[in-house]
Amino acid sequence: MKPARGVRRTSADGTTRRRFLGGVSKVGMAVVAGAAGLVETGQKAMASPQATWRCCNLYFGQPNCPINSSGSYYCTRGTMRQWCCCSGSRTYACGECTGGSSCGQGPFYCSAGWTTAPNTCVSGCASGVATADAAELATWNNGTYPSAPAPDYVDAHPEVFAVRHR
Repeated sequence: MKPARGVRRTSADGTTRRRFLGGVSKVGMAVVAGAAGLVETGQKAMASPQATWRCCNLYFGQPNCPINSSGSYYCTRGTMRQWCCCSGSRTYACGECTGGSSCGQGPFYCSAGWTTAPNTCVSGCASGVATADAAELATWNNGTYPSAPAPDYVDAHPEVFAVRHR
């Protein structure tokens, strides 16, 4: 049965349908805003993921430093700080392009990792060029290689990129 003209239909608690739908749309906007916050948080979390490449525990999780035409990693800003680790029967070199005085101090611009001894686990790092492994080089060449954040962005957000979160 329709109410008479000029009379509003109300629920048991006295709210109108329009007020109810307005409240529902506000809840919907809050859900969308919350999801946007999660996306933003995910982008910030990129700076210090828990994943590690081989045994390196790189700041960005996977190698993402640019690779030159010779297949070697390079820093667009900062200095490549290196260390080595063993996993299985391989020795890996690990590197961070950082503005800090060690591999554990930021700001961190990008991460690198490469195999130095494919068939043996040796102590110490072999000196030489930071040459990308074939898998990383292939992703660089086909355009699916992960990119590092822009150095100016890193410098503008020291609270995100200055501390290693292990």
